[in-house]
Amino acid sequence: VVAGRIGMPAAWFVAPMIAVAVLSGAGLIEGRAPGLLLAVAQVALGLALGARFRRDTVARLPRALGIGIPLMAVHGVAMAALAWAAATAAGFDLRSVLLGLATGGTAEMVLTAKIVGADAALVAAYQVTRGLLGNLLADPLYRLTVAVRPEKVDP
Repeated sequence: VVAGRIGMPAAWFVAPMIAVAVLSGAGLIEGRAPGLLLAVAQVALGLALGARFRRDTVARLPRALGIGIPLMAVHGVAMAALAWAAATAAGFDLRSVLLGLATGGTAEMVLTAKIVGADAALVAAYQVTRGLLGNLLADPLYRLTVAVRPEKVDP
C-alpha cells in the first residue's frame, strides 16, 4: 500500500521483492527454487522473447549490433571499475558488487550469483535498488534535462 502511494512503478510486484530481499538478507527466511524449474523457466522465457521477433527486426540486427557491442563494452568496463571501487571501499565481495551493478535482469543476476557463489541476497538488493531508482528518477531527470530544452528552429 505504501509503495503504491509513493508512486513506485509496479508496486504490487516490487514491494514483495523488497520485503523478501530484506528478510532474506537478515537471515530470517530462506527459499530455494528447484534447479530444474529455474532452467525450464529461463528456456521458456527465451523462447517467448524470441517468438516476438519479426523479419524486419532481425534484418536490422547487424546495424544495431555494430553500435551496441562497442557501447556495451564501454559500459561493461565502466561498471567493472565502479564495482571494484565500491567493493574495495565498502569491503564487499567483488563478485557480488559486480553482479549487483551489472546491466541485466534481476533474475539472471541472482541466478548467476548463486552459480558463482556470490551473495545472491545482496545482488538482489542491488538490482532491485537500481531498478527502483531508475524508474523513480527517470521522469524527474527527463523533466530536468530533455523537457526543458528549447525547441530547435530550422532556418
